[in-house]
Amino acid sequence: MKKIALMLSILMSVSVFAGCGSDNGDSDKKSASASQSTSKTEFERGTIENNVYTSDFANLKFTAPEGWEFANDEYIASMMGIGLDVIDKDDDLTKAMLEQASIYDAMCMEESTGKNIIIMYENVAKEVPNPDSFTVDDYLDSVEQQFDTMANVTVTSNSDRENVTINGEDYIKKDIHMSYDEMGVEVNQVYYVRKIGNYMLGIIASSGNTADDMSVYEKNFIN
Repeated sequence: MKKIALMLSILMSVSVFAGCGSDNGDSDKKSASASQSTSKTEFERGTIENNVYTSDFANLKFTAPEGWEFANDEYIASMMGIGLDVIDKDDDLTKAMLEQASIYDAMCMEESTGKNIIIMYENVAKEVPNPDSFTVDDYLDSVEQQFDTMANVTVTSNSDRENVTINGEDYIKKDIHMSYDEMGVEVNQVYYVRKIGNYMLGIIASSGNTADDMSVYEKNFIN
């Protein structure tokens, strides 16, 4: 069950842009919070050392909770469908990642429960016609639309969006509880999203095979 729930979490974290058809014309009516960032706009991979993820690109640091471990590059590459022949060469792997619309930079997991946190970037310029005007609210609209079209998934609770600050950067937070009907699994996913240049940064915390509140791990993003 743990592995199935983990795969469910990954499935729900894939690119949400397919068929989104967002209307950017009313972007000025949406929240401007967390729509831009003062961080670097040229993507650079984060680093993992002593079970701590650090990204200069996103001005982000995440310390793995006790008992959690980060996925290795082989696993990260497999999540994006990148061949194993490039994982031993950092430059080649980064180049291959930059060709993707969705970039999984890191994944940290508690193996015993399937709880996991994914740090990913979606290249808006590869997916929407007007990337400059595509906001975090547009992105979260697409997330909600994606859940509405997923077979055998029932959203049982859908929180309002709220502004939160992580390491001095503004994010929009969205909390979604859902059940995967065929397996009888309750899942909680918390999205923290902000825009950096043409990239949409998403921190996605998934509760594996439980409905535990994943907001408790916000403290692990504090330097």
